[in-house]
Amino acid sequence: MLSGKVIRTTHLVIDGHPGLELVTEHSDESLGQYRAFVVNQCLYFMEAMTSDELTTESVNFFNSFRVYPEQICYSIF
Repeated sequence: MLSGKVIRTTHLVIDGHPGLELVTEHSDESLGQYRAFVVNQCLYFMEAMTSDELTTESVNFFNSFRVYPEQICYSIF
């Protein structure tokens, strides 16, 4: 199990839906960047991890996320 510290937290909004970004440094010195959004009572979670440094590739990955609430299907568990 990795442990570490949160370097930065940022509140985000995408198309009016609330989100949060965390950037962490793990005990093995790897970096993690995490984003989560709540859309129509569903939680979407994305992550990027690296042993070196976070690059524009991770930024482009996160920025490619779009919200299409009309396409979300609901299931009853």
